[in-house]
Amino acid sequence: MHPILRQEPFGSRLRDIDARLGGPEPHDIPAMFSDIPLDVFGIVTCIATSGYENIDRHFPRMPSDEFQAAWVGSSGEQLLRQSVLFVKTCIAHYERHCGRSISRANILDYGVGWGRIIRLFNRFVPEGQLFGVDAWDHILEIARGLGVRAHLESVSSYPTELPFENKFGLILAFSVFTHLSEKSATLAARVCAGALSPKGVFIATIRPLEFFVDGTYEELRLSYAARGFGFSPNRSIEALDGDISYGDAAIAVDYIEKHWPWLKVVSLDYSMSDPAQLIVIMMRS
Repeated sequence: MHPILRQEPFGSRLRDIDARLGGPEPHDIPAMFSDIPLDVFGIVTCIATSGYENIDRHFPRMPSDEFQAAWVGSSGEQLLRQSVLFVKTCIAHYERHCGRSISRANILDYGVGWGRIIRLFNRFVPEGQLFGVDAWDHILEIARGLGVRAHLESVSSYPTELPFENKFGLILAFSVFTHLSEKSATLAARVCAGALSPKGVFIATIRPLEFFVDGTYEELRLSYAARGFGFSPNRSIEALDGDISYGDAAIAVDYIEKHWPWLKVVSLDYSMSDPAQLIVIMMRS
C-alpha cells in the first residue's frame, strides 16, 4: 500500500468509501470521492492494488508495467503523474472557458487506448458521461477487459462521424495528433469540432518540430517547413488510397489556425512532465 493511503485524513476517508462501495449499486462516485484529491484518487485506483478490497473491485484494473511502457513509454507512478497533470490541465481550461463545473460535462477521450486518462475522470464525472473512441479495436478490447468505466467504441482512422450522437463539453486527444497523417488529422479534427457543444473545449497535444532531430526525419522536417505539418509514416502499416494514417507528426499552431477552420485556438499550455508536447486548447469557430 502506498504510504499516502495510510495517512490521515485520507486513510479514514478511504476506509469509509471502501465500506460504502461494499453496498448495493449504483454509487455516486464523484460525491463519494469529493474530499479525495485527484493525486490520491489516482494512487488508490491506478497503482497496483490499494489494499482497499471494494475500491480495487469497483475500479478498472491496470495493465502490467511492461504493457504500459510498451504502449506509452513509461509506467507506474511516473506515468500516473503525467496523466494526473494532463487531467488537471483539461479541467482547468474547461472550467475557465466554459464557466461551469466539469461534473456537468460529457467527456470524450479521442484515442482512448487502454483508458489511462479517461479512468481518472471517474473522480469528477459519472461514468455515464464518459466516452472513448480508438481506431485500434484490439486496444479497446483490452480496455474493456480491464473494466474501464466508460462508453467505448471504435472509430475510423479516416473518420467522417463519431459512433455517438452526444455533444461533448470536453474532448481530449493526448498524444494522438502527434501520430496522425495530415489527411487523418484533418478528418479527426473536423469530427471532433462537430461533436463539441456550443461552449465545448477540444484539447489536443502536438509535437513541435524541435522534437525531431534524428536524421531519419528529414522528410518530416521538409514538409513541416513547407506547410507547417510534417509527417513520417510508419511503413509497416498498409496504405489506404495512398495514405498511411499512422506515424510521427509535427504540427505548427499556425497550421491549425489556417487549415482547421471549424476550430479556433483559444489558449496554449505546457507541462514540464511531458516536455515533448504542446497542449492546444480549442473551441468551435
